[in-house]
Amino acid sequence: MNGPLGVLAGYFRNQVPLSAVDMVRAAAAVRAAGIGWREIAEACDPGWKAGDPGEEEAGPIAAVHLFRDIQHAVSAAAGDGQRIAPLAWPCRECGGQVVDVAPSGRPIHVELGHHTGCRRLARDQADDDEERRTRIPALIASSELPRGPLQRHRLTCRFTDDCPRCGWSGYFDTWAATIDGNWARLLCDDCYADLAPDMNVTAKYYTCSTHPYDPGPKGSFAVIRQRTRSDHKYADIGQILTWEPRWTWTPILVEEARDGADCQVRPISQHDAEQVIASLIGKHWAAQALTLPWVSSAYPKGRLRWPG
Repeated sequence: MNGPLGVLAGYFRNQVPLSAVDMVRAAAAVRAAGIGWREIAEACDPGWKAGDPGEEEAGPIAAVHLFRDIQHAVSAAAGDGQRIAPLAWPCRECGGQVVDVAPSGRPIHVELGHHTGCRRLARDQADDDEERRTRIPALIASSELPRGPLQRHRLTCRFTDDCPRCGWSGYFDTWAATIDGNWARLLCDDCYADLAPDMNVTAKYYTCSTHPYDPGPKGSFAVIRQRTRSDHKYADIGQILTWEPRWTWTPILVEEARDGADCQVRPISQHDAEQVIASLIGKHWAAQALTLPWVSSAYPKGRLRWPG
């Protein structure tokens, strides 16, 4: 294995010494060449293990760890140990300076910085759409009757994915939904509840800060979004968005209700939540990250908006 990918594989597989600067250069060259994070992880084979049997493949887990290691290297190369910085790489087709939001996901959402009309981005997104249209129907056990363009489906097993409407990232456990039968835009079950005509959903927001006297945008490290659905007795545990522009489950509200969380938790309005989000994301990512639907709005409205 030669070239930049061989350099990374030598470091992770054989512990060949490599400076942070050289690691960043190699990773940027590999991504510019069109090699994805999972392929990089498979080549490096650093020995990371999968999760519980049957729940997750080793490939995605390895890609997540490798992605985070490269982010740390970017920070170290820049002499900034206070934050994790994104890797930037040049797109050879549009000339844009691109940063990866995550090691997996829809290219149109996780590769920020391509110029309008980029052929590489369009091609990669089309390939991702086709892969989903092939893979996901095989994971459907049964489907409810359509409710106009909206339809909910019971899954045969849980799998990780990202909801393109609300930005939630994690396990799709039992249910998922489609609009107009489009398997490439699989929605989480919370978005199904948002769009179902006979369900009522309300959202509350909280800010998390490490200092009790500075709960504003500068002092906050996260925003929590908590949904209450009319078909469920209790509100969900809450979804958190930190410096990474993805919403994931968090135990903070549960801890706060029991014995108190390790941070300061304060209820805020949606407007204030969006100010905090913009401040958090703006510190770490290219301006395009602020246009992601779930970053520009803490709670989605209406049907799925698909950029591009």
